[in-house]
Amino acid sequence: MLKYNFSDLIRYENQFTSVEQDIDLTDVLKERTKNMIEEAKHVQVTGELINDQPFVISRLHVKVDLVVLSTRSLTPIRYPLSFSFDEAYTDTKPREEDFDLYGTIIEVENDKVELQKAIEDNIILNLPTKILTEEEKQNDEMPSGNTWQVMSEEDYFEQKEKTKTSPFAKLGDLLEDNDDKK
Repeated sequence: MLKYNFSDLIRYENQFTSVEQDIDLTDVLKERTKNMIEEAKHVQVTGELINDQPFVISRLHVKVDLVVLSTRSLTPIRYPLSFSFDEAYTDTKPREEDFDLYGTIIEVENDKVELQKAIEDNIILNLPTKILTEEEKQNDEMPSGNTWQVMSEEDYFEQKEKTKTSPFAKLGDLLEDNDDKK
């Protein structure tokens, strides 16, 4: 699978190893995201591992069609993702200036470079915080019940501002003063 021996990758200078794999991450991503990702079957990973001693640099491109839940209604939605990321792996303690050069540096344990965890992490990191169905995007209506309603942050602050400008807002200040005197 997506596991490589660090010692094999770093053995020859300026060597690179091609990575091309199609994997199913459904079960692991369902568990890691508490079922927000329903499906991640055909995760296509392409790229290369490049020997840049004392580092091995992974340059990977990930393409996946996810089924995720709407953040508003929990309705399943097909959500395609395509992104690239780089990481550096080393078996020595990295110096501060190495982080400026490589960004993410992972210290290798037991001579293993495991790419799957990095791929999982980057799929999760590339998901937006707000995912809506087409209908929800068009409608822009928030869910509500008899005694509750979900509102956007903008609506919340707008309502809060209206409350402050109402004639009764000053009475609230009086009540706060009385609580302080007790």
